[in-house]
Amino acid sequence: MALFGGSRDISIFRHLNRELLGNIISQEVAYYKFDLVKNKTNIYGETTTKAFLPPVLINCLVERTDQNWSTSDLGPNFTSPFTFAFYREDLKDALILPEVGDIVMWHERYFEVNSVIESHQIH
Repeated sequence: MALFGGSRDISIFRHLNRELLGNIISQEVAYYKFDLVKNKTNIYGETTTKAFLPPVLINCLVERTDQNWSTSDLGPNFTSPFTFAFYREDLKDALILPEVGDIVMWHERYFEVNSVIESHQIH
């Protein structure tokens, strides 16, 4: 039998994670979902305008990595990757399924979701 893995253990993990993100770290982002109904596509699956659903405020953990500079024939290129980590239960409560193309607003800056990684360690 596993040391941790019972329903009471999972319940306390959920409670501690929610308290940690909501009360201690307390970073909130606005999450914009891509609206498939309002966006009309052409025969190639492209659209000239993007419409989003109203934003949902959600707690998250933001990790900023080092800035990268590179140069090419077109000139210098500057990247500053960010990682936004959400608590799965908060996403379920807000009815959000993260997908590539969604927008995250944090500190008046907008970031497009370019990959989604889901952890399957504890449910």
